[in-house]
Amino acid sequence: MAEITEAAKAAGADLVAITDAYDLHHVADLTSAAERCGVEPVIGYEAHMGALSICLYARTSDAVSALFGFHNHCLAHGRAATGIQERDLERLGGTPVYCIVDAVSSEVPPAELGPEVTEMLDRTFSDRWYATRSIQGAPRTIDAPLWSTPANPPVVSSDLADRLAGDAFELPSPALDHEAAQATLASKVAAALDHRFEHQVPAPVQARVDAELARIDETKTASMFVIAALVAETARDCGIELGPGRGSACASYVCYALGVTKVDPLRYGLLFDRFLPLGRHEPPDIDFDVAASRREDLASALSQRREIKAVARIQTRERFSYLSAFNASASKAHIPVEMSRLRPGLEAEVPPERLATRALGQDSPMRDELCYHLRAAWEQKGRLVRWKTHAASVVISGADLSGVVPYAAHPRDGVAELATDHPEAFGLAKIDLCSSHVIEQLYEARRVLAADHGGTAPRIVEDPAVYQALGEGTLGGVFQFRSAPAIEILSTVRPSSFRDLVACVALNRPATRDLLPEYAARKNGHQHITYPTPDLEPVLAETYGLLLYQEQFISVAQVFAGMSAADADAYRRAAAKASPEVGEWRKRFHDQATARGRREALAKTVETQLESAAGYSFAKAHAVPYARIAYLTAYFEHHHPELWHLATVRKAQDHQEMAFSRGKLDFLKKVPPSQPARTPGQDEPLASPWREAEPELPLAPRPFARFVEPSEATR
Repeated sequence: MAEITEAAKAAGADLVAITDAYDLHHVADLTSAAERCGVEPVIGYEAHMGALSICLYARTSDAVSALFGFHNHCLAHGRAATGIQERDLERLGGTPVYCIVDAVSSEVPPAELGPEVTEMLDRTFSDRWYATRSIQGAPRTIDAPLWSTPANPPVVSSDLADRLAGDAFELPSPALDHEAAQATLASKVAAALDHRFEHQVPAPVQARVDAELARIDETKTASMFVIAALVAETARDCGIELGPGRGSACASYVCYALGVTKVDPLRYGLLFDRFLPLGRHEPPDIDFDVAASRREDLASALSQRREIKAVARIQTRERFSYLSAFNASASKAHIPVEMSRLRPGLEAEVPPERLATRALGQDSPMRDELCYHLRAAWEQKGRLVRWKTHAASVVISGADLSGVVPYAAHPRDGVAELATDHPEAFGLAKIDLCSSHVIEQLYEARRVLAADHGGTAPRIVEDPAVYQALGEGTLGGVFQFRSAPAIEILSTVRPSSFRDLVACVALNRPATRDLLPEYAARKNGHQHITYPTPDLEPVLAETYGLLLYQEQFISVAQVFAGMSAADADAYRRAAAKASPEVGEWRKRFHDQATARGRREALAKTVETQLESAAGYSFAKAHAVPYARIAYLTAYFEHHHPELWHLATVRKAQDHQEMAFSRGKLDFLKKVPPSQPARTPGQDEPLASPWREAEPELPLAPRPFARFVEPSEATR
């Protein structure tokens, strides 16, 4: 796309349009490429009516919306195969869309428009339609040919170009009422909190919720939260299991109250500014882990809700890698070397000549032939192979999308497919409905366990025996800890509490792995724990004085230098990317710290530690829900191994009936769960991830594997 816009700019064009037959995948790419290049985009579309090519052009929001609606109509009625009819084109009557009529092919001899077609075009487009020289009898003609290549684009110099240039370019956006969405969100949250706390909402909770709602109102993202709440509500009503939360959305108490997540951000010190920072222009990421076999059921159920007008999958691009391009180029040729010798170099993207020399030697007579195929693959690397459906992302909207974004597939079972991988370019926000086999395995194991106990499964507790088994490395099927290096982390740290398991999840990343020896030594009492200053101990105590989480970076900057959470997060992001702005943020941190009476040397030390941590620290909001799932899988594997392995096998067999019964798995040792006596102040047990006897929250599914909060004792 950049090649086309740059060629048009070099040719002296002020506008650039791309037309593709019955396809609008190019809209988002053209818009961004034209903006970078300094030319104005025109949205083009081509349809065929008999021997005529009908090229349509739009720039204003109304015109582009009409063009999208026309494309979606053609898609729904299969016009790409049959061609459009006059009544299809008349749908554009009264809209500010321009039309150029041309021959379907440059091989077709000049044609003459009949009076009926001319009358229809006049009626539909008034004076906004033109014809090329290949069409006879048109009142307005264009000299430039429409058939061209990116390297030689046609430059149209006519009153059509002037008229298009006079229109202000704007893509349509969904008609959303932010004030109504904000009021709906506030009402839902208030009802949920009143139910949870029996109309006695604790002051810290209310203050946190009020601050989050104010930020949501300021960023005009309330509709995103309302949609997320509807997803959680629909899943609950349909009996579809969701995970405890995914990503930074776990830092929102609004999401927690509505059942979108099952992680209390106040208990775990998760910061809303990390999720929705001040000044953020793009919508926040709110994603769900859905039981794998029920994902499509959830999407279909959402499309049936009265509050939701459209549910659509988005597409993603499959591009050639060096390896896949080489396989395609050389698939029918005789390659004089084994593929196993080439694969490492192809995956590492070693240039063709160097890779050929490495594989065959400089003097090999077959080197030139290998170089030929490698060069062909190198040129194809990164090019588009095809569009395909994204595995997880969907757009859910309370407004009709037919005139907002082009479709790639007509709605099936209520779910359409959008012709873009950038829905944000059309003012839309996506939600990931991620298929999760482990959530389904947990549900299956829980269901069988409940059947064995008269329909009610025992409460899952935080059991020291489970942590001991994790530390001994005897559990091989724990979520996030199945590989040998991950099991080594557990054996080294030897977690004894849930906070240690959260830290192990964070340490199970390449960037944080270097902290493992020091963390384990401090945790197990082999190394003295120190803090830069006493007032930073509450921030760093959970990780034994080490900076492990991104939330700790923000809190340290707040406590030590008095920075706002938004500024601290901006400093963290600049330091993590080593962007040019990091110097400005470093100076601001240093000045604010010294203004609070911090010593110069100490401020410099903390500053260095922060910027070092920015490059490796992990989001605690991501680690906590992963640790929840990890604990549950460890609990089942330790206490109910036969159930857990049966659930695993059942999922692997795609819900087919197994040829063996549970009794044939009795060789697996069943470890009875230990139930240590609790003392006042000790952590409450982990709640069941599925429905329990306690009253349900309105609009929210059952809390998933959460620690019971201290405030619940007052219920």
